[in-house]
Amino acid sequence: MSTPRGFSIKVLGVSGETLPGHTGTTQDFVFDTGKAFIVPGAKSFLQAFKPNAELAPHLNDTVKGAVSTVSRVTNKALSIFGTESGQLDFFGHPFLHPLAECYYSQVPSRFGEYVAEFRVEPVTPGLKELAGKEFEPQDANGLRTDVVDFFKTHDADYVFSAQLATDTEHFPIEDATAKWPEDVSPFQPVARITIPAQDAYEPARVKYIEALSFSPAHALASMRPLGSLNRARLYAYTALAAKRRNELGVVQQEPESISEFPA
Repeated sequence: MSTPRGFSIKVLGVSGETLPGHTGTTQDFVFDTGKAFIVPGAKSFLQAFKPNAELAPHLNDTVKGAVSTVSRVTNKALSIFGTESGQLDFFGHPFLHPLAECYYSQVPSRFGEYVAEFRVEPVTPGLKELAGKEFEPQDANGLRTDVVDFFKTHDADYVFSAQLATDTEHFPIEDATAKWPEDVSPFQPVARITIPAQDAYEPARVKYIEALSFSPAHALASMRPLGSLNRARLYAYTALAAKRRNELGVVQQEPESISEFPA
């Protein structure tokens, strides 16, 4: 089975008015593979995936794997004609190394006086080499295993870019399936993210991070998430994070300084 991957960023020490309920000094960005989302909004997402959520727990891994394979092969065939399906990708994402993909916000946010969608793109030569290779997970925790192995000996650089909305026709707010055209408004580099070589799954850090969460609700008012999907996520992410912390027996925390993280 292979599904879309996620990529999250937590910026520390931001200043300014935050969204209601967010008392920290952090700004989170949440990304996924695929430039656009698979349905237009929150209501259509509930209608489309509620049956899947009820059915999936009753399917064995063999059936799930078959669905993933058929979806992946079908989408690869469709790509020849430039008509890939976001829903097929949801059930059968290509076997690519998770560090070598581009990640997108998929839904818009305020960007100061503007409205924008965001992208994180790998630029380190070592990451680009991974992009051209077949990815075969080594074990049941294959994504984690390969990420940890990479960072034992490699740094990784990503460029964070913003694509500004210039009109409402090409850049709709409420239709998350719309791919904002880059020929009308290209992505513009905003920052460079450098991740140094490290022990990426060091036990003390893992324990510390279990109390954290990444959510669109952790945002400055000037970076307010927009669209129905984001409005739903403000509540859904908060509820899911609270449930996970309760199950783990940890207390919510938001770091104020990188010095708080275990060395």
